[in-house]
Amino acid sequence: MTLSQQETQHLMVLNALERGELIVTDAATLLDRSVRQTQRLRAAYRARGPAGLVHGNRGRPSSRRLAEAIRARVIHLARTTYARVNFQHLSELLADRDGLVLSRPTLHRLLTAAGLRSPRTRRRAKHRRRRERFPQTGMLVQLDGSHHAWLEDRGPKLTLHHAVDDATGTVLGAVFRAQEDAQGYLLLLRQITRTVGLPLAVYTDRHGINTISLAPHHLQILPGPGGRSYAKARVEVHERLDSTLAVYYQGHQLDTRLLSVSTQHPLRARPHRRVHPHALPGGIPISPPRRQPRPGGTGQGGRALRQGTHASARRTWKPTPDHPWHQFAREGKRRKELREAGVTFSRNR
Repeated sequence: MTLSQQETQHLMVLNALERGELIVTDAATLLDRSVRQTQRLRAAYRARGPAGLVHGNRGRPSSRRLAEAIRARVIHLARTTYARVNFQHLSELLADRDGLVLSRPTLHRLLTAAGLRSPRTRRRAKHRRRRERFPQTGMLVQLDGSHHAWLEDRGPKLTLHHAVDDATGTVLGAVFRAQEDAQGYLLLLRQITRTVGLPLAVYTDRHGINTISLAPHHLQILPGPGGRSYAKARVEVHERLDSTLAVYYQGHQLDTRLLSVSTQHPLRARPHRRVHPHALPGGIPISPPRRQPRPGGTGQGGRALRQGTHASARRTWKPTPDHPWHQFAREGKRRKELREAGVTFSRNR
């Protein structure tokens, strides 16, 4: 028996309810059910276990399913006579001209399953509102990439892949990469699963992280069974976390041979007597910031020397308003105000 994502969420909420971590009203809010429905779901879970959360009609054909002859006729008309007609207009044409009365949702499911899509027109922008945070730690983890000159002028510009818990705002993990890519997010997921565990759900933006550079590599696809050639065939190239490449065609891995291997030259830090003992992921070393020498002398003469001669030579650096230090300070100030207002914070592991 395999539970869906929604059923898995219901299982976690009911387990918390059974352990006494939630009350029925809070569980009903998380399940988006009434208190009465939540009690029924709880009784079914107690009686049959996780199987009680599965709908009884799963796997059964619907009694209202269209006949195969009608389904084939609708698909044929949508591809030929009524090509380039949106689904709403198509449902009206089928009812008026062909006597086929189908609702728009039914027509949408039928044609979408057959690989057809309704032509879209420009729609008015929808009003969006800010959603509330999840009530418990681990229910949702947000992944994002932050492009910033983290090393300032001491190294290259990097991207910080970080994971933040939605309920508490706690940073669960972070990985530095040369650019925002899929491998960085996979390394980040591996990091948080090893340190804090698996989250219930993960949220990322729509930034395209589907990018692989094969410029220095040349892969030769070896002949298939019976000397088959794959010329002009559409294949998938997978770049794995161990930097190896694999070629797939229709779900099957093909035999390949690497003709040339690229030589990657790591970026070196500036020469300095004190070097940070650690390096960033990817072999990018970093060096600590240089400290300005203190002016010599003590007493009144030394104080005048520091304020006079060395004042212009001393370098003063101020972080930009969007620097992570300022963001951390603003977040700390906000948490202090909330604590003074009587708001408490807790985290259950």
